[in-house]
Amino acid sequence: MNLLFSESSIEIYKSIIQYNPDAIFILSVDGIMMEVNQAVSKLSGYTEKELIGKLYEEMVMPENLEETKRYFSKVLQGETCEYETKAIQKNGDVIFLQVKNVPLLVNDEIAGVFTVAKDMTELYKMKYSLQQMEGKFKSLFNSAGDAIDITDLDGNIIDVNPAFEELYGWKREEIIGKPLPVIPSNNRLRFQSKVDRTKQLGKYYKDMEVTCVKKDGSYIDVSLTFSPIRDMHGSIIGTSGITRDITEKKQLELSLKESEERYRLLVESSPEPIIVYQKGKILYANLACIKLLGVSSLEELINKSIMNYVHPDFAQITEERFQQIKEVGIVQETTEKKLIRKDGTTVDVEATGISIRHYGKPAFLMMYHDLTKRKQTEQALLQSEEKYRLIAENMTDLVCILDQEGYFKYASPSHETVLGFPSETYVGKKGREWMHTDDFLKVRKILDDMIKTKEAGVFEYRFRDVTNNWLWLEAKVTPIFEKDGRFKHFLLVSREISERKMYEEQLAHMAYHDTLTGIANRRVINHQLERALSNAKSQGHKIAVLYLDLDHFKKINDSLGHDVGDELLKQFTNKVQNCLSKDDVFARQGGDEFIILLTKIKEEQEAVNIAKSILTTFQEPWKVREYTFQTTSSIGISCFPDDGVTGHKLLQHADFALYEAKRAGRNNVKTYRSMKRST
Repeated sequence: MNLLFSESSIEIYKSIIQYNPDAIFILSVDGIMMEVNQAVSKLSGYTEKELIGKLYEEMVMPENLEETKRYFSKVLQGETCEYETKAIQKNGDVIFLQVKNVPLLVNDEIAGVFTVAKDMTELYKMKYSLQQMEGKFKSLFNSAGDAIDITDLDGNIIDVNPAFEELYGWKREEIIGKPLPVIPSNNRLRFQSKVDRTKQLGKYYKDMEVTCVKKDGSYIDVSLTFSPIRDMHGSIIGTSGITRDITEKKQLELSLKESEERYRLLVESSPEPIIVYQKGKILYANLACIKLLGVSSLEELINKSIMNYVHPDFAQITEERFQQIKEVGIVQETTEKKLIRKDGTTVDVEATGISIRHYGKPAFLMMYHDLTKRKQTEQALLQSEEKYRLIAENMTDLVCILDQEGYFKYASPSHETVLGFPSETYVGKKGREWMHTDDFLKVRKILDDMIKTKEAGVFEYRFRDVTNNWLWLEAKVTPIFEKDGRFKHFLLVSREISERKMYEEQLAHMAYHDTLTGIANRRVINHQLERALSNAKSQGHKIAVLYLDLDHFKKINDSLGHDVGDELLKQFTNKVQNCLSKDDVFARQGGDEFIILLTKIKEEQEAVNIAKSILTTFQEPWKVREYTFQTTSSIGISCFPDDGVTGHKLLQHADFALYEAKRAGRNNVKTYRSMKRST
């Protein structure tokens, strides 16, 4: 480097080059590393001493070497080149790099090559993962009437269905890979908090009413069901949203904005108490508020703090709402809360909040419905078994009462409709007799916790019907207590969700299988390889990894079209599967690259024989649609433990052997051991 900088600029050089986070090194015209910065050592795993004097070609993946040499030659001719390649770290791992080569001139002559390399490995892994998700779910939700969107864990759109396009106006290709555009800016923080709870806690939101924005900028009221998508291990891998247009339902509420006079007439004549407040101060209250809050006149309320009448249990959520009033027309959720009357007594109310503009400034309108009579009725129903039965027996959902030990005290007639057993069959017996054994302990713990917390809950479980089939049910469970606080029984209201569970299982299945061929994908082969290695190490047998692809597939794809290429890959898959046993694992790595895992062999020759039998099936001409042509396959083989003791090494060495098979003329088999002997 001292050839390129004067002695006075050494410190500048060190700060810019030596401590640059990107890998920077200087190559001689022969491709030998002359200078490197600290980032090169960190990226490659080699020390600076090991790197100096080393040919750059030794670190390039064999499949990228020819292309890399071509770029290097261009730089020596005076061109600046940028390209992407793969390199091998000292520990054998493969990394993806974005490289920029610049010719170094000394006295107007090229004396070397200045190279900057960025590590793009994580970005490539992320892109690959997202690409695996694209297009997998279309067949399941394209026909849905509700708008459906699927996003990854970063909030970027993976897919939307036609109903989404029709409802919001965006075409699928406009928004794929971008953040969900339908959330108004004033609601993004609130929405993001729910997204975070879904990703972190698996929480889902059902029939949540929100306002969204369409492509043309107009607002639309929708009912949103928001839920996590899990993989086969239960890990959350994304989220899904289902929205339904409820604009017509909201027209009456939105009409409050249209006319100040209409608003006042509606509020003043309403038999329900209505309060308008701004920054926590009551600006308006109708006559119905006098009775609700126990005041003698409206003057006692005007300009007083709304917090004077809010029960302490609901003080925080009321204060949070002060911060949410930013846009006219956003209808908040209807909730139950408690208010404090002037005499200190409490009253249960159902509160509906609407953000409005009061004399040009944002304010909040609260409509209250006194729940006193309803609460009294509910209490009377709990005390009267007969009244409870009249309600339960006329419901379509499964209603039952269980004691603390799980014995049925009551089962509604709908049990016979849904499950096939008369309701009398259950009374006096334990629910676990019909519950799937895998679900019982989980359900038992949830019920025990409800007794401790005295809070209702929702859970899913499998229940056997009269035909011995397992049905998925979702139960809303409420623990009922006596006046003195002693536990009385559980009230369960369940409904069948088998179709929804099947949909979720299909989504999880597609996350681990190749969309085109239906066989396992790269994620599955990595998992199966680790398990096979564990078994082989403990039982003392061998396993083999076969890396194979189609010879000249790109030429066929380019000349005959992708449809022919896709059909060829399907036929290729079928032929290979016919050569394998049920214990072998066959997966698509990507493009025309496939991997076979032989989970138990005695000698390497067994893997070679299977590979040759596969090649034999490809010797006959291929007939794809109206085309007949000849193509073959090349196969590379590595075996445990001779060629590697980790899954990564076995895959890498099988890939090297495949490269050697292609270099040797294609349509043949090479083992990693034979490749080492030849070198």
